[in-house]
Amino acid sequence: MNRLIASLALLSLPALAAPTDRVDVNLDAFLALIDKTKTPTPPVAPVAASLTTAAYDGKVQGETAVFSAKLRVENHRDAGWIQIPLVAANSALIDAKVGGKPASVTLNGDWYTLITDAKGAIDIDLTFATAVVETQGVHNIGFPLAPSGGTTLSLSVPVDGPIDLRIPQG
Repeated sequence: MNRLIASLALLSLPALAAPTDRVDVNLDAFLALIDKTKTPTPPVAPVAASLTTAAYDGKVQGETAVFSAKLRVENHRDAGWIQIPLVAANSALIDAKVGGKPASVTLNGDWYTLITDAKGAIDIDLTFATAVVETQGVHNIGFPLAPSGGTTLSLSVPVDGPIDLRIPQG
């Protein structure tokens, strides 16, 4: 009789699940798990670089005005190469340096353009010349400036007597 009771007791135990390599998850839970494994993409700056300051110092020498320029550019990208317009191609670029070393400059459309992978703040020194044009006794110097956060310009003109200086807007 003891055998019968033991046999009945074994029959009443819950059945153990057999081990498997399968996990059932609904689609929403699965996609949530996938999203948790992704590294968030940092936001990309709307522009690769910006010219924060530009200081031009020029001297008229006959029919030419020679300028030295100090530009400060901020590279907003963490990696890769950027292009920075320096001076319009209607001027003659004489020299371009970054950190005191010759810079990699190319002609890109109507602008001399610096190509660099330098990070953060970039200090650029330029020397360029532009024509002084006389029309009916009026001398003009004109060259487009790259847009910057702040621009200063000084110009030495070897003239005796008063001069009429006009800076067109726009």
